[in-house]
Amino acid sequence: MGFQTTVIIRNDCLGDIRKDKEFGKKIHDAVTQGWGHMPIDISSDCSFNVATVIESHHVDGYVLLLAGGGTIFKLGHGEGYWSKDPNRTKELQVIANNVLREYGLKVIKAPKKKVK
Repeated sequence: MGFQTTVIIRNDCLGDIRKDKEFGKKIHDAVTQGWGHMPIDISSDCSFNVATVIESHHVDGYVLLLAGGGTIFKLGHGEGYWSKDPNRTKELQVIANNVLREYGLKVIKAPKKKVK
């Protein structure tokens, strides 16, 4: 099907982004010229990082990302295919656990709370 890209936008800089007539071109250039060199910060007006292109991957794969602290960290990725089937939870858990195992972490399903 193609590729998709993860971009983080810093909301404090939305005013700069709105005024920047070249912002779309900057995103385009960061994605198309950044293969193998991501993340790439995008500047606008007086801010050097109003947005960051984090990564690009094939739509048939999954990427596990951790967002916070003004950025996103790519923890790892898994192969698969996209499906809207709600029963794919088990497969996604396996992919996430394979990635998180490297960090000494594991995904577990929270127990259902009993309704009183």
